[in-house]
Amino acid sequence: MKNIFITGISRGLGKASCYQLFKDGYNIYGTYNTTNEKEISQIKKDISGITLFKVDLSKRKDTLNLLKKIKNIKFFALVNNAGEYAPEDFKNYDMSSWDRVIELNVSSIVLLSTGLYENMEQGGAIINMASIYGAFYGGNSAVSYSASKATVVTLTKTLANIYGGKNVRAVAIAPGMIETDMSKKNGQVVLDSIANKTPLKRIGRPQEIANIVSFLISDKASYINGTTIIADGGYTCSD
Repeated sequence: MKNIFITGISRGLGKASCYQLFKDGYNIYGTYNTTNEKEISQIKKDISGITLFKVDLSKRKDTLNLLKKIKNIKFFALVNNAGEYAPEDFKNYDMSSWDRVIELNVSSIVLLSTGLYENMEQGGAIINMASIYGAFYGGNSAVSYSASKATVVTLTKTLANIYGGKNVRAVAIAPGMIETDMSKKNGQVVLDSIANKTPLKRIGRPQEIANIVSFLISDKASYINGTTIIADGGYTCSD
């Protein structure tokens, strides 16, 4: 059974991907941070054999310690899902918000992708979670989030070049607005407005992104590399 490593496994897109990839027949490893232990116990009950690490990937030392724990494990895929959206006041900008979001959304991907280079199996994939608010747009309420996700898009291209020689693909997914705890921070008025502007007249569901993760890891996506898959219900092409 092939191993998959997923960061931010306990909520939203990470949780949906975790359950889907387990259904696909993979052995799951993953990280979580703030989720309560009752919810984690349920995940462990649902997914037999799962290995979870409680780690704050916004702290460099914690990420490096994680790498020490998994240094001898081979992985078929790495899903860099953990991330944070932090509403920010540009006129009174707090650089501590920038430092945390960039460390979590970007630096943790770099650390895991470099640290696990020898661990990645041929034919596998690295999947990075980006956002349309980086691939297409800048966010007027979250400077660090938009900047970090734009970086993920370009970083994915770099990883595709670096990993290509060992037949490991790197692909980013840029979701639009999805029904998650993170999206709720925008407020219902904003969510309704985005849904109305989206040609499908709704925001996305976590399972819809998990399905893309599943596809990109599979042999069916064996020639998809170094690109970003947009999954936004058509929001970015609306007039």
